[in-house]
Amino acid sequence: VLAVDFVGGGDRLAQKHESRYMPAAGQTTMGVMVWDNMRAVDYLCTRREVDPKKIGITGSSGGGNQTGFTGVMDERIAAVAPVNAVVMFKEHMAIGVDDFCPCEVIPGIWGFAEYSDLMATVAPRPLLLVQAMKDRLFPIAGARDVYYRAREVYRAFERADSIELAEDYGPHSYSSAARAAIMAWFDRHLKGIEPRRLEEYEDFVTREDERSEVLQAFPGGDLPEGTAT
Repeated sequence: VLAVDFVGGGDRLAQKHESRYMPAAGQTTMGVMVWDNMRAVDYLCTRREVDPKKIGITGSSGGGNQTGFTGVMDERIAAVAPVNAVVMFKEHMAIGVDDFCPCEVIPGIWGFAEYSDLMATVAPRPLLLVQAMKDRLFPIAGARDVYYRAREVYRAFERADSIELAEDYGPHSYSSAARAAIMAWFDRHLKGIEPRRLEEYEDFVTREDERSEVLQAFPGGDLPEGTAT
C-alpha cells in the first residue's frame, strides 16, 4: 500500500492546501494532486513486488475526488473506488460551493461534463462507488444518479458487472463497512478471488489515526532543509 500525502497534508503542511490563487496561474489544487498520484503510480511500477497491471486506488471525501479524477486520467489504474465524493455537480451547486474545499472545485468543468460523464470514461475498468446514505455534503441521490448514468456505458461495453454502488447507512466517513466493501472489490477485480463475507475483513479495516506518527516520514514536523521549495 502506498499512501500519498495530499498537498498541504501530513508531511506536506508547508505547501498549504486551500490556495485560492492557483487558478490565477492556470492550475488547480486537484490538478496538482492528480499529478502527484500519477507519479505515485510511476513509482509503484518500479517496485519488483508490484504487479503494474493490478493497481487499485481508493480515498474518501477529498481523497475520493482525487480517486475519481486520477482514475479517469491514468488508465494504468486497474480498479477505482472513490468514497463519499462522487455525486452530480448539480448537487454541489444545490448545497453551495462554500461548503466545499477549493480543491474540489474545478473552474468551468460543469460546462464540459457532469461527474457521471467523467466516471463513464473509467469503463470498462472496474469502478466501485461507495457512498454514505446520511452524508450531508455528498447526497446519496447524487451518487445514485452518477451510478445509473455511468452504468449505461458499462452496459455498452458488456461489462455491467464491473460497476457497482455500495451504500453505507451512516454519515460522511471512511467507515469500516466502506473499507470492507472496497477490499472485497479489490479481491475480486485485482486478485481474481471470490470476496469473503464483509465481517471477515474486520481484522484488515482498522484505521490508524491520521495524526499518528506511524504515517509520517518526518515525525514531529522536522522537515529536511530546502523542503519549502
